[in-house]
Amino acid sequence: MSKLVPPVCLVMALLSLIAGFAVVMVGPPDVGLELHRARVGSDEEYRLLLEGDMRRQRRQRQYLIAALVTSGLVFCAVAFLAMRPSKP
Repeated sequence: MSKLVPPVCLVMALLSLIAGFAVVMVGPPDVGLELHRARVGSDEEYRLLLEGDMRRQRRQRQYLIAALVTSGLVFCAVAFLAMRPSKP
């Protein structure tokens, strides 16, 4: 079992880091047509609601990126800590 942990952790670290960088490359959420219409129109409450939703989506994206990169680094650290020199 202990020989299986480091390779699995390294694979999980690699997958987490790839997923984190993939989310970075996709880009932030775009401003939708509805938000543009609300900014041009006189509906202030609807504009504030849509801008709040956009900020929430961007914040969730930042948290997701941070969580994926952090988990990748933690998996990598666990993999290297789990490796022990073989006893003769």
